[in-house]
Amino acid sequence: MHIEKNVYENIIGTILNVDRKSKDNLKSRLDLVDMGIQHDLHPRVLPNGKSSLPPSIFTMSKKQKEVFCTVLKDIKVPDGYASNISRCVSVKDRRLYSLKSHDYHILIQDLLPVALRSCMSHEVTSCIIDLSNIMKAVCGKVLMVEELEKIQD
Repeated sequence: MHIEKNVYENIIGTILNVDRKSKDNLKSRLDLVDMGIQHDLHPRVLPNGKSSLPPSIFTMSKKQKEVFCTVLKDIKVPDGYASNISRCVSVKDRRLYSLKSHDYHILIQDLLPVALRSCMSHEVTSCIIDLSNIMKAVCGKVLMVEELEKIQD
């Protein structure tokens, strides 16, 4: 569960563009320049000398962040399934806070794909859903070879 927490802390930090939590920063964009790929994401130098990062496909606007947080805030789950995740969501600040490992486990496997569908493009949501399905299969109590082979394809 702790691996899930670390992975999804990074994903949520990047999607919500949380300071010091996002993996989409100037250094990662300069790596793209060094590799010579994704030219549309290369940093641009402004007239005042500062760098500007063009938005990527997974960058959310303030409105999209509000929709995402509102969906998580308003979601209802059965008793005993998870803690009250709505208490860990701030729509005003557009962020998640104080989530435990089990909360991340429930969030990634079940809630994140639903919440992202309401505000992100199909390309992003399909990747997150695939990752969610992989985590469901790998983090289950029983690993079935057929299921792992199906996911691998």
